[in-house]
Amino acid sequence: DFQAYVQKEFGSQPVSASYWALITKDVLPNSRNKTYAEQQALIKGLYAVPGALEAAAAILMHYVETGERIYTDNPSTYTRCQELLSNGCRVVVGGFGSSGLGLHYCYDSNRGDDIGLSGVRKF
Repeated sequence: DFQAYVQKEFGSQPVSASYWALITKDVLPNSRNKTYAEQQALIKGLYAVPGALEAAAAILMHYVETGERIYTDNPSTYTRCQELLSNGCRVVVGGFGSSGLGLHYCYDSNRGDDIGLSGVRKF
Protein backbone atom coordinates (compact mmCIF):
# COMPACT_ATOMS: atom_id res chain seq x y z
CA ASP A 1 0.00 0.00 0.00
CA PHE A 2 2.43 2.57 -1.30
CA GLN A 3 1.45 6.16 -0.90
CA ALA A 4 1.96 8.01 -4.16
CA TYR A 5 4.33 10.71 -2.86
CA VAL A 6 6.61 8.17 -1.14
CA GLN A 7 6.75 6.08 -4.30
CA LYS A 8 7.32 9.17 -6.43
CA GLU A 9 10.29 10.38 -4.37
CA PHE A 10 11.96 7.02 -3.65
CA GLY A 11 10.36 4.40 -5.92
CA SER A 12 13.01 4.49 -8.64
CA GLN A 13 16.04 5.25 -6.45
CA PRO A 14 18.81 2.78 -7.40
CA VAL A 15 20.86 0.73 -4.95
CA SER A 16 24.53 1.70 -5.26
CA ALA A 17 25.97 -1.71 -4.30
CA SER A 18 24.78 -5.04 -2.94
CA TYR A 19 25.38 -6.00 0.70
CA TRP A 20 23.98 -8.16 3.46
CA ALA A 21 21.78 -6.52 6.07
CA LEU A 22 20.51 -7.88 9.38
CA ILE A 23 17.46 -6.13 10.85
CA THR A 24 15.87 -6.59 14.26
CA LYS A 25 12.71 -8.75 14.16
CA ASP A 26 10.77 -6.09 16.05
CA VAL A 27 11.21 -2.46 16.95
CA LEU A 28 13.74 -1.79 19.69
CA PRO A 29 12.42 -2.12 23.25
CA ASN A 30 10.98 1.14 24.56
CA SER A 31 11.18 2.82 21.15
CA ARG A 32 7.42 3.35 20.75
CA ASN A 33 5.78 6.63 21.80
CA LYS A 34 9.01 8.55 21.22
CA THR A 35 10.15 11.19 18.76
CA TYR A 36 12.66 10.24 16.09
CA ALA A 37 15.47 12.01 18.02
CA GLU A 38 14.61 10.04 21.16
CA GLN A 39 14.51 6.81 19.16
CA GLN A 40 17.90 7.48 17.54
CA ALA A 41 19.46 7.62 21.02
CA LEU A 42 18.49 3.94 21.45
CA ILE A 43 20.67 2.78 18.51
CA LYS A 44 23.84 1.19 19.90
CA GLY A 45 27.04 -0.35 18.61
CA LEU A 46 27.18 -1.54 15.02
CA TYR A 47 23.47 -0.95 14.37
CA ALA A 48 21.98 1.99 12.45
CA VAL A 49 18.56 3.32 11.45
CA PRO A 50 17.36 1.24 8.47
CA GLY A 51 16.64 2.55 5.03
CA ALA A 52 13.12 1.94 3.70
CA LEU A 53 14.35 -0.55 1.10
CA GLU A 54 16.34 -2.46 3.73
CA ALA A 55 13.36 -2.63 6.06
CA ALA A 56 10.90 -3.67 3.34
CA ALA A 57 13.25 -6.28 1.85
CA ALA A 58 14.06 -7.79 5.25
CA ILE A 59 10.41 -7.96 6.32
CA LEU A 60 9.30 -9.54 3.05
CA MET A 61 12.25 -11.96 2.82
CA HIS A 62 11.60 -13.15 6.37
CA TYR A 63 8.01 -13.89 5.37
CA VAL A 64 9.09 -15.77 2.21
CA GLU A 65 11.62 -17.81 4.21
CA THR A 66 9.52 -18.61 7.31
CA GLY A 67 5.87 -17.74 6.61
CA GLU A 68 6.00 -15.46 9.68
CA ARG A 69 4.94 -11.83 9.42
CA ILE A 70 7.03 -9.33 11.39
CA TYR A 71 6.23 -5.61 11.77
CA THR A 72 2.60 -6.67 11.59
CA ASP A 73 -0.78 -5.00 11.55
CA ASN A 74 -1.73 -6.78 14.81
CA PRO A 75 -0.42 -5.12 16.86
CA SER A 76 0.24 -2.34 14.40
CA THR A 77 4.02 -1.93 14.17
CA TYR A 78 6.05 0.39 11.95
CA THR A 79 9.73 1.29 11.95
CA ARG A 80 10.96 4.75 11.10
CA CYS A 81 13.52 4.80 8.30
CA GLN A 82 16.33 7.11 7.19
CA GLU A 83 14.51 8.64 4.22
CA LEU A 84 13.06 12.11 4.66
CA LEU A 85 10.45 13.30 2.17
CA SER A 86 10.42 16.79 0.69
CA ASN A 87 7.29 17.53 2.79
CA GLY A 88 9.40 17.11 5.97
CA CYS A 89 8.02 13.69 6.89
CA ARG A 90 10.01 10.51 7.47
CA VAL A 91 9.21 7.20 5.73
CA VAL A 92 7.85 4.40 7.96
CA VAL A 93 7.54 0.74 6.95
CA GLY A 94 5.40 -1.96 8.56
CA GLY A 95 1.81 -2.87 9.29
CA PHE A 96 2.37 -6.13 7.40
CA GLY A 97 -0.92 -8.00 7.13
CA SER A 98 -3.05 -9.84 4.59
CA SER A 99 -3.37 -6.67 2.52
CA GLY A 100 0.42 -6.31 2.23
CA LEU A 101 3.23 -4.23 3.65
CA GLY A 102 2.59 -0.58 4.45
CA LEU A 103 4.87 2.24 3.34
CA HIS A 104 3.75 5.49 4.93
CA TYR A 105 5.20 8.64 6.50
CA CYS A 106 5.09 10.62 9.72
CA TYR A 107 6.66 13.70 11.26
CA ASP A 108 9.77 13.19 13.40
CA SER A 109 7.88 14.70 16.35
CA ASN A 110 5.08 12.08 16.11
CA ARG A 111 4.92 9.90 19.24
CA GLY A 112 2.61 7.18 17.87
CA ASP A 113 2.36 3.95 19.83
CA ASP A 114 2.56 1.98 16.57
CA ILE A 115 5.79 3.68 15.42
CA GLY A 116 9.08 2.45 16.83
CA LEU A 117 12.59 2.09 15.50
CA SER A 118 14.42 -1.02 14.38
CA GLY A 119 18.13 -1.45 13.98
CA VAL A 120 20.02 -2.64 10.90
CA ARG A 121 23.54 -3.98 10.67
CA LYS A 122 25.22 -4.01 7.28
CA PHE A 123 27.85 -6.54 6.18
